Amino acid sequence: MDTVYKFTPNNIWFTSDTHFFHDNIIRFSNRPFANAFEMNEELI
Repeated sequence: MDTVYKFTPNNIWFTSDTHFFHDNIIRFSNRPFANAFEMNEELI
C-alpha cells in the first residue's frame, strides 16, 4: 500500500540551529535554561 502525505501550510515545520549541547548559547541568546542538559530535554 502506498503512503500518501498531504502537505499544507499548517503541517510543515522547519527546524535549524537548535544548538544541542551548547552551554554558551544559553547566555548568548538569553535562553531560560540552567544548563545544556535542561535545554536539550526541553527541545526534544
